[in-house]
Amino acid sequence: MAVALILAVLTVVYASQALQLSAGSLRGIGPGAYPLALVVGMGLCLVVIVARELKAGKKSRKHGGFSGRFYQIAGITVTLVYAVALEPLGYLFTTPVYVFVLALIFGMLQRAKKDVEGLSRKKLVKTALIASAGVTGLGYLLFHILFDFHLP
Repeated sequence: MAVALILAVLTVVYASQALQLSAGSLRGIGPGAYPLALVVGMGLCLVVIVARELKAGKKSRKHGGFSGRFYQIAGITVTLVYAVALEPLGYLFTTPVYVFVLALIFGMLQRAKKDVEGLSRKKLVKTALIASAGVTGLGYLLFHILFDFHLP
């Protein structure tokens, strides 16, 4: 439940920042529309997380020697480092690194849970690189080109 609480606090902070941007209108979407959509999505995800934790009770599942909480804390830590590094280092450097590391964390969790058969280390790195390039490119396209919102 602690992870859900931390994510809820981060969502509220993110929402307060997102509300300072113009969301635009139905005819012209502003730079705040995407962050607000993320806040709504995060809120829905938090509801699911809390419901699962309440349903599971005190059970702690182990995945490959690490608890599921290890992967959650790793993901949150990487996200906090990204948030701090974004302004000084810039979008085009921090975002691909962030997405790559986060994809590796998620991939390691899937390998540990054995949900994905045949996911070799090489395939995991290749998938993380593709995700990194795709997310960075799409984000740049959306904000810089479509919204005319210049990223750091």
